Amino acid sequence: MEKINDKLLVSVEEAARCLDLSINTVYNELSKARRGKPTFLKVKPVKVGGKLLKFRMRDLQAYVEGLPED
Repeated sequence: MEKINDKLLVSVEEAARCLDLSINTVYNELSKARRGKPTFLKVKPVKVGGKLLKFRMRDLQAYVEGLPED
């Protein structure tokens, strides 16, 4: 995989696209994690300006690379 900018932040919508998930699934998994419930999504978002959620592209890439292959 190509080298990515370590500081690149992407929106929830872009993260969902990268993970091949629906936007609602990403929000549902974030909600579960916030309440302390088990979640399959092991990527923590970054809060920008107090409320805006973004994801580090390097974290998404590491998560995808760590998934088992079918």
